Amino acid sequence: MYRVQQQHIDSTRMELLPTSAPVYGGGLIVTFLPEDYLLPDRIRAFLVFQGAQQRQVTEAKLSLEDNAFHAVIPDHEPPEHVALSAYVRLPNDECRCIATEEFTYYLDQTCYLARYLADSVNNLDSLEDWDKIQGPNFSLEKEDFSTLDERLTSAFQHLILPPNWSLSGDPGTEHIPRETLFHFASRLGLSSFVTLLLEKNGAWGCIKLKNRHDELAKDIARERGFDGLADLLTDPHAHGVIKWEIKERIGQAVILKRHSFGTVSTSSELCNGVWPPLVDEIDALSKTSIPQVTPIPYKMDSSWDELEESGRSYYDDDYLADVYSQHYPGAQTVPRNLRDEEKDSNLFLSRSSSVH
Repeated sequence: MYRVQQQHIDSTRMELLPTSAPVYGGGLIVTFLPEDYLLPDRIRAFLVFQGAQQRQVTEAKLSLEDNAFHAVIPDHEPPEHVALSAYVRLPNDECRCIATEEFTYYLDQTCYLARYLADSVNNLDSLEDWDKIQGPNFSLEKEDFSTLDERLTSAFQHLILPPNWSLSGDPGTEHIPRETLFHFASRLGLSSFVTLLLEKNGAWGCIKLKNRHDELAKDIARERGFDGLADLLTDPHAHGVIKWEIKERIGQAVILKRHSFGTVSTSSELCNGVWPPLVDEIDALSKTSIPQVTPIPYKMDSSWDELEESGRSYYDDDYLADVYSQHYPGAQTVPRNLRDEEKDSNLFLSRSSSVH
């Protein structure tokens, strides 16, 4: 059994990159320790995100060269400031907290878009109003379409939907022609979002539903050049659709989440003023992955220096995306040909203007 020690050393401070994230998580976080802080040998590292009522734990990968940990940010509810603590598990199974900093979860426009889309299934006209979808609440005209698919998929997965929620909408409206979420995803080439929708209630009926102009979602995808997405919508079984997230309850108040991009995290809740034992969550995470024999050679590249010289933000999305893809190769949640299809935001107006 692991032993947890809360050993906070005043002189040990972490630098977080970034210091905040949307509530649906999914991005990469890097935590830097002081250069003169000596990490023990043969350790495993974990990041703990603890809020007022909910706590997430995920294993971090270690860079000895830069005295840094990096991990995928878990989702969290509600939006709030949380305590982010770095723990190390020593060879003698002792778990030690070495530093704690504040981290912030917030709602972004992708969260609001996900909620609007979820509610749209019960309003047959919701997805016909592209002026509203392009408006200030969602600002799709200004979207970064290269990352919208993954962000929207994570945000939609994070929603708490009613047990009777269905892609086909209210009972009795299943066969009424309308713009469905599959049509919406097809217009923008959102392949990962489609793989998530295929898990939802009513998916198999909804995928065959035409809009008011006699168009199937697969036809719209094909017309816009998203051939891989069109093939997926034509025959989902042939593509071996990957489940976006698998949840497993490992205790009365603890859930283990296995994500399609290859990471595992736990989520627990405060129960009668008491947290579940942290050691149980670290134990569960330790059993899901092989201990690292050689730390990841995580090395800064010239892009960091270029950022400082140009006065741009120290948080560079492209750099973190590169690190993310290198160290989490399982991030390909759908076949490569679906992800490589063009999602240039410059095409958005031409796509939306073709909606009848």
